[in-house]
Amino acid sequence: MAPNILITGVTGFIGGTLLQRLLETDLFPRSNIWVAVRSEAHEDRLRALQVNIARVSLDDAEDVRKIVLGNKIDIVVHTAGALKFSLVESLLNALGARKAVTKRPVHLIQTSGASTFADKCGWTFGPGRESDDLYTREVEIRDSFLLHETNIRIIETGEALGVLVYLVLPPLVCKSNKTQGNWYTLLKSSLEQGGKGTGTGNTATFIFSSMIQTALAQKKVYYFPEKSHWPVVHVVDLANYYILLLKAILANSAPGPTPAAWPSEEFASDATGLSTEYCQIAFNSTTAVISERGHQLGWKPEWDYAEWLRDFGGMEVDPILESDVQSKDTVKALGNL
Repeated sequence: MAPNILITGVTGFIGGTLLQRLLETDLFPRSNIWVAVRSEAHEDRLRALQVNIARVSLDDAEDVRKIVLGNKIDIVVHTAGALKFSLVESLLNALGARKAVTKRPVHLIQTSGASTFADKCGWTFGPGRESDDLYTREVEIRDSFLLHETNIRIIETGEALGVLVYLVLPPLVCKSNKTQGNWYTLLKSSLEQGGKGTGTGNTATFIFSSMIQTALAQKKVYYFPEKSHWPVVHVVDLANYYILLLKAILANSAPGPTPAAWPSEEFASDATGLSTEYCQIAFNSTTAVISERGHQLGWKPEWDYAEWLRDFGGMEVDPILESDVQSKDTVKALGNL
């Protein structure tokens, strides 16, 4: 049975397109889909879609809690703002309360933004990669831009409450087949291709709307002469990304920031082929040692921990498996210890 899902920001560009795409799939019955709106006018727009509508202000933590608990919400997709932590905090606290009742996993997909990695927002670490320790890097620069502080607090609050958090950091969202460019070329491309989302609310990004209004008021199109570039994602492609993430969550295969803990010592032993005792020694023990005589001899390690990690991270799996022809026999012998 599919869980219940709540989507915020469905009258916006991203949220509206996501809702429309979700309704085109069979991931969730419409009876399991809830949308959060702020006004009666928003309700009227969405009623024809035959989804459940909850009129609520995300600033009202108690109302949010009642909606999540009362409607048994296990998954929230938040697309209604990246900067204001209080809006996400109410959702996190409500999901935490839901988990306390059911003892089952709960999930929050937070729509953040690629300005996390913008040079003028304090980011100095080059291209942002999911394989990097982005949390630690954001902690280093948390005071340089509000989005960093919000991202950090979402991660920390989710961890404290036991809520599984997924931060999606989309670049500039529009309807354009260009993958990057400056603001002028991206706006031109988006307008030429229609520039619309597929939802029932806003069908264009507010950034382009602002640029058009400014150009009309000034009777001239301005741009900054610096060679700035932003990556771009088509709004439908972004919605499809969310759909795939939701599929992975439902299949219990969504990627996480840390490896999964072994369910039990016996499970680990069976999976590795090692005895329970040796498995604990190899993978779940702590060893502390201080070398004094080595330094007296003038020994100085050339490899520190960071260098070791870099070298280890560059290793390919297949050559390691192929090089040790005795590995299976070794594991078999250790399994009998």
